[in-house]
Amino acid sequence: MAARKQPRLPPIPNPPPGPQRSAPPSTTQGKIPFDPANFDITGETAYWLWGELDATSVPLIVLHGGPGATHKGNEALSLLHTDYGIPVIMYDQMGCGGSTRFRERKGDEALWTPELFIDELANLIAYFQAQHGIKHVDLIGHSWGARLGAMFAYTQHPAIRKLVVGNVGTGMKDGHAVREKAREALPEDIKAVFRRAKEGEKVPPEELEAAVFYEFGNFLCRVRPWPDHVLNMFDTVREDDTVYSTMYGFNAGGSLPRKPNDFMEKDLHKITAKTVPGGMLVVSGRYDNYTSETMQKWFTVPTCKVMWVRFGLSSHSIMQEEPEEYLETLGFFLKMANPSVVGS
Repeated sequence: MAARKQPRLPPIPNPPPGPQRSAPPSTTQGKIPFDPANFDITGETAYWLWGELDATSVPLIVLHGGPGATHKGNEALSLLHTDYGIPVIMYDQMGCGGSTRFRERKGDEALWTPELFIDELANLIAYFQAQHGIKHVDLIGHSWGARLGAMFAYTQHPAIRKLVVGNVGTGMKDGHAVREKAREALPEDIKAVFRRAKEGEKVPPEELEAAVFYEFGNFLCRVRPWPDHVLNMFDTVREDDTVYSTMYGFNAGGSLPRKPNDFMEKDLHKITAKTVPGGMLVVSGRYDNYTSETMQKWFTVPTCKVMWVRFGLSSHSIMQEEPEEYLETLGFFLKMANPSVVGS
């Protein structure tokens, strides 16, 4: 098979190791009926399960990023079942992948909201509770998925045991301010593309994309060449951007929500020892545009026990950059009976 075409990427003196193993096939998969409240539509949520479930199980539910990027980029987390016996559930959020797409609702900001995905997650948990008798779940979210996990925790859902949030700041503007400063070190031809776009010039999409990918090579994924999962993520959103373009959109400033707000910061106090009794793990990458400063409040505001681990060779895609160390950290945290408060 011919190698995938790689975008132009900056050289990295000490790149992370990248993926070492392939994900195993899922044990079972299926679809769960989901009828969004207050909308006259009927849909299904596609899911994949690694392992077996019974009333004593505490599965890890994986919340993918994007929004709209599907579960595919998270499949390495299925190795938590291989290595630690942890049942892992992945699903495609409504509007992407194997779940109902509703392409005709592209641009419908009343439908595509965080509340829709909070309700969908609650419906997914209720399904596995009814089918297998499980009482508790652990949640892990990356980027947009971390925001979703936190917002779900804000609802005080009684099934949550542990929460893992990764690679996202508590305020949208913080990460983009860091990104703007980092652009000063980019090559002149790349900076010129961003400058033209910000000044209102209609830059050809392929030229803007090439500049963005070069920038992403510094803080999105530092593996060389980019793993297929990273390339596939962009292909997925290109193929169907129903959710992404409605909720976030994209311009020369990067990936930005259509309705910026401060919900992450103002509601962080709702994550408590009662909300997340098993504690919270915060993970970040040294080279991510979401720096330690932008993620600090994840560690200081919640009143549950918090463990924070920063990966020294990674940026925004730790799962693709330092996957073995990442899996070891997750396995330790998820198997740990009583997390202590640890910063790094």
